[in-house]
Amino acid sequence: MAHFWRTQEYQGEVAQRVEEDANLMAARIVQLGGMADGTAQVVARRTALDAYWPSADMYATPASRRPN
Repeated sequence: MAHFWRTQEYQGEVAQRVEEDANLMAARIVQLGGMADGTAQVVARRTALDAYWPSADMYATPASRRPN
């Protein structure tokens, strides 16, 4: 059980650091005259990446993913 709680604490620390860095980057963008517009909707609209749709077999065991 202690391992679970330590993992939770670590994830919280990482999330906090990421948020701090994102805020610093946004502030710098504004200082340079840009607009820090990083909402999920804006990012999704502007991305060049294909949508990610997990398939049912992504949870399959490695042996079942082997080609025939």
